[in-house]
Amino acid sequence: AKFAAKITHPGVAQVYQAGELEGLLYYVMEFVDGQPLSAFLKKARFIASHAADAPALLEAGYLKPPDPNMPYFLRDLIAPPLEDPAYLANADALIASIADILAAVHSLDSVHRDIKPSNIMITSEGRVKLVDFGLVKQSIDRDITMAGQFVGTFDYMAPEQFRGRNSQISPASDIYGLGVVYYELAGLVKPFEGDDPAALIGAITSSPPADPREFNAKISAARARVILKCLAKEPSDRFASAAELAAAVRELDDSRAGNFVDGLKNFFYGLFSFGAGDESDAPRANVHGGAHPEAGGASAITRREALSGAGPASADGRTVSRKLFEEAREEYFQNFVTAAVQEKLKQSFDID
Repeated sequence: AKFAAKITHPGVAQVYQAGELEGLLYYVMEFVDGQPLSAFLKKARFIASHAADAPALLEAGYLKPPDPNMPYFLRDLIAPPLEDPAYLANADALIASIADILAAVHSLDSVHRDIKPSNIMITSEGRVKLVDFGLVKQSIDRDITMAGQFVGTFDYMAPEQFRGRNSQISPASDIYGLGVVYYELAGLVKPFEGDDPAALIGAITSSPPADPREFNAKISAARARVILKCLAKEPSDRFASAAELAAAVRELDDSRAGNFVDGLKNFFYGLFSFGAGDESDAPRANVHGGAHPEAGGASAITRREALSGAGPASADGRTVSRKLFEEAREEYFQNFVTAAVQEKLKQSFDID
């Protein structure tokens, strides 16, 4: 309570008083009008597994239409959130806000050690509040902090917290916990699960997490890299600070990338586009895969012709080739080089 009272960040629930009354210790804290993030995740998992039943549940009144005036993570759900185009952007903003709060905590040479959805509150005004500083509960439940053995919550604890190396408990441990929350938000699954605490601990300390895109194909490659960097086994391989993590997450927002991304796109579009004017000016691939020096001339030879001996591609073939090329280009600027980009380019050049 004394530690929490020292933090004046708006993202930390304030502590006003602490004392003892009739043999019981107590403290008085700020009332947070809202819900923990764990409540949203519970609803999200339910609706994801009962999507087919949603219309009937909505008609019967068990589900309520979401109120657009409510903060995003307090709204009711009538469809799986992973289908919402705005979902990941909202998740990014939430994670960046929590990272900002952790930066303030870490600036006091302290580590929260129990970052998890139930300790992340969303207020009715849409603000984020971090709660439960240093509270140790005595329980054998792996989802509860265990006094005298481990400090933290098993599912969200960093590998070093299980290795008895207390000297290595650092802000990087909180970054790992927030990475688990990010992974869970993005794909509605945790990176590690086990049938018992021993299996769970073994997975956290020894096994690499699956790529989160396996659970949500809408996660970009850049976003996946940020999440997995948070979950690195070694603390030194994670983000150097919570502030660095917040900056990395915010850079995922294309609208904030500004002129750099626009300039990059324009450069490559101009270099590799088919051209806005006469398509006869478009460079064509020669036998070696480069642009033919006499692009558009009679001596130009397509890769398709070189490989199959066939004549020039038909108008329909060129249309298909161009469509594949543009799809590959779009994929590249979303996720950079992927197997899909390479395959579409290969198909495009094979046709024309």
